Amino acid sequence: MDQNVIPLLLVEDEPDLREALGEYLEACGFSVAAVSTAAEAFASAQHQEPRILLTDLSLPDRRGDAYLEEFHRDHPGCLLYVHSGDSSFVPSSALVACGLTRDHVLAKPADLGRMVDRFHSDLTIKR
Repeated sequence: MDQNVIPLLLVEDEPDLREALGEYLEACGFSVAAVSTAAEAFASAQHQEPRILLTDLSLPDRRGDAYLEEFHRDHPGCLLYVHSGDSSFVPSSALVACGLTRDHVLAKPADLGRMVDRFHSDLTIKR
């Protein structure tokens, strides 16, 4: 893989949104692995280590925030983001310790340009 391409893991159970968002992020230069469940996210991350995880909260097998702490333990270099229609979601102190703050909670529908800018800004800071 090109070293300038950033691997991004997208976890979204709604197929049309997953496909559209994945295509947009690919067009923005990310290498996107798009899956629909938390279990698939763990399996995908074993195949290719993501630099960014963008997850929905309401997944068929686990609530998104329920697996993020475990995912962070397994992949500490990965930046975590929640993409959710739940505007009341506030990251727990355990998630904040993993680097997921309110600034990493992106409301649906998201401003996609801003989302990509945020990813690049955070990647620059984390290097």
